[in-house]
This record gives sequence, structure tokens and C-alpha cells, in this order.
Amino acid sequence: MGINKTMEIEKRRRARISFYTEIVLKAKGFEVAVNANLKDISMNGLFVETDKKIPIGTPCDIEIIMTGKSSKLMISAEGLVARQGESGVGIQFHDDLEWWTAFSIYSQYGS
Repeated sequence: MGINKTMEIEKRRRARISFYTEIVLKAKGFEVAVNANLKDISMNGLFVETDKKIPIGTPCDIEIIMTGKSSKLMISAEGLVARQGESGVGIQFHDDLEWWTAFSIYSQYGS
């Protein structure tokens, strides 16, 4: 039980980057992909603004689309719905997202 508590505290200590961009959320068991907006991201998860109610524990495929002036970058990941809020859902990645620092760089220097 103490390990789970430590893990929860550790999750909250991870740096989050506020980042707004398009995202496609393909929740298992849902016929339609959800087009939503990424609100913030960390190495182990993200929060997506959506009015869709997706049950906690639902596995998801995630496509994050970063758009520049003349190009697009898509990052794919897998995760599950870890929490629901009034404005959307929190997704926890299965594995740490190696590319999350790109969001920090892009938010400072991108368009």
C-alpha cells in the first residue's frame, strides 16, 4: 500500500508542460475517434479537453499532432484513461513518453 502512495506522489512531481494542440484519441470499444485538444503533457501522461465521457481504465491509442508553419509532426502513444474531470480526461501513458521534451522546445521556439 505504501508503494502505491509513493507512486502517486511521484507522478505529481513530474514536470508538466502547458501545450495546446490537436489530438486524436482512439478509445478501445468506441467506434469513433475523438478529436480533442491537448491541454498539458508530462512524461507519463496528458490531459485532453473533450466533452466525451470515456470510462476510467479504457485503453487508448493517442495521436498528438504538432503543426508548424510548413510541416506537421505526429507522435503516437498508448495509454489508458486514468481520471475524468469536468473539462476532459487524463490519460496515463503505458510507458514514459521519450518525446515529451519536444513540447517544451516547441512551445519556446515553435510557431
